[in-house]
Amino acid sequence: KGEEKLDYGWIYLEEQELPLDSYCPLFREKIQIISREDRLIRRLKVKENVFLMHDGISWVSRIKKICAPSKELFEKIDCGIVPEEKIRNLNPIQKKIVELIHAYVAGKRLVILADMDEYFTEETMPDFFYVIGKLQKMGMDFLLVSNNTKVLFRYTDYLYIFSKGRTTHRILKPHYSYEFLYSVIFEQSEGLEADAPAPSKKHEILRFENVETKFGGKLDLSIREGEIVDFVSDELYSWRMPADILSGEDAVKYGKIYVDGKEFRPHTFSHAVQHGIGMIEENSQEIALCCGKTILDNILVLMAGKAGMRGFSAKYVKSLERELLESGEFTEEELHQPLYQADAETIQKMAYFRWILYRPKVLVCLRPFSSADYVMQKLTCRLIRYAQKCGITVLILTMSISEANIIGERILVSRAGELYEREKNHVEIL
Repeated sequence: KGEEKLDYGWIYLEEQELPLDSYCPLFREKIQIISREDRLIRRLKVKENVFLMHDGISWVSRIKKICAPSKELFEKIDCGIVPEEKIRNLNPIQKKIVELIHAYVAGKRLVILADMDEYFTEETMPDFFYVIGKLQKMGMDFLLVSNNTKVLFRYTDYLYIFSKGRTTHRILKPHYSYEFLYSVIFEQSEGLEADAPAPSKKHEILRFENVETKFGGKLDLSIREGEIVDFVSDELYSWRMPADILSGEDAVKYGKIYVDGKEFRPHTFSHAVQHGIGMIEENSQEIALCCGKTILDNILVLMAGKAGMRGFSAKYVKSLERELLESGEFTEEELHQPLYQADAETIQKMAYFRWILYRPKVLVCLRPFSSADYVMQKLTCRLIRYAQKCGITVLILTMSISEANIIGERILVSRAGELYEREKNHVEIL
């Protein structure tokens, strides 16, 4: 993107060394980055997005001529998309396929796919990577930045592993396996997280009893006190369904929800918090925070909702600071550091300890391992295990079986509106 300048080293594009003062313009000419950001114009047709949206093209009175090759090109790629269709009528993965074709028409040599994991489901992956295969034969190359091991193992030729900003390993396709991947990442250490012994049969803390919303699908699940449970759905919109129900975003049409034995009918997120539900979004660093305040102040903001005005007293602040320091996760300097100066790991610790100190009955974590940084994943595992030690039940929502294999005792798999339970050691058969 040109956001980082080189301090040292060299970059080569098509075997030619790029001068430091000009590599960004050359990159833009040859490389396309496709992410979750929508770059298409919804009111235009597919062919207009593909053929007209390029630098130097004036499409006044030339639209028909410039778009003329669209029918032949789309038949050759065989993507099932009609060039005359309006962009607004396409589903999310079809829009990304249009972006791929746009990159080809624009003469891009390399396409980088980054931050795309939410688009890769069992239903969408075959069509998307079928088009990539076609474009590869037509001379394009692809770099996939992801931590979705199912996608990486199935569709890539080899992997590069990055840790703390450095390239640590290159893995060839014949060596693809979960065991080998995690062993090289942590250099034969214990892996992301050594599992705790299975919890004893404690009382039920959360239950969905035949819960159904207007969007369909049924949830019938039970989670016990102190468990870490993974909920997996490989459907694009249903993986976060339990969170949307608990926060009141999806109204319950049928069924009942029980929290710690008491019936709970969700209305709003604040209502859920009052009944013992905490929630950490997919990117915990993007939650509404006070950037000019310290790490400690940002933790206090949430705690004040539980402690009331007492939460801002000097005595309470001191006790809270002491508890944070005793956890061993923070230094005094980190706690009094302004948020805008804090690094990603400190912000991640703050996001979790806001809830750990709040002590909800259930902490719902939405795709907590979606970061491509395995160092951050390991930290997140430690924070989730710390929450469990404090008596908090953790429900992890994800759309990746490989993420569900990282931590937790039980895995609940949602498919076609049905819920199945699997022990963790049987996850790879799904």
